[in-house]
Amino acid sequence: MKQKPQNICPCHSNLLFTQCCQPLLLGATVAASPEQLMRSRYSAYSRKNIKYLLQTWHESTRPKMEKFETGSWIHLEILHASKVENLNSAIETGTVEFIAKHISKNSSKYVLTELHELSTFERTDGLWCYISGVIKKNSQFKIEPKASCPCKSGKIFKDCHFKL
Repeated sequence: MKQKPQNICPCHSNLLFTQCCQPLLLGATVAASPEQLMRSRYSAYSRKNIKYLLQTWHESTRPKMEKFETGSWIHLEILHASKVENLNSAIETGTVEFIAKHISKNSSKYVLTELHELSTFERTDGLWCYISGVIKKNSQFKIEPKASCPCKSGKIFKDCHFKL
């Protein structure tokens, strides 16, 4: 399998970044669905865009975020996105279940974290926001340099994300 070109969107939609999440991260457009917001937030995490994450986090659950964890978000898989439900004429909700993979370096070893979460989103007055997430599973594994890279590029780890 070939490695994806660098201009492919980090959210793994197989679209170009300029046609997918970039307009949302720049504020040129707003998310049309919970899944689109989830993908754009993942892209914001991968690009360390704190401003966008805070803007799209509901004010009732928004944390104070000053820095990002070290490492790299390398893969997103959307498992399920619910149909939007109307709570009333001004508020809608939806959920997205996903698995996101993150690589970090701990001492001299690399660790893969797989986060399986069910996230809840709310749209008020036309804007989708992240409300909260329920972690279904959070696993960590040591990655060996000669193992297949967990980003699914088809390369071995030492030739792909080994030097974060």
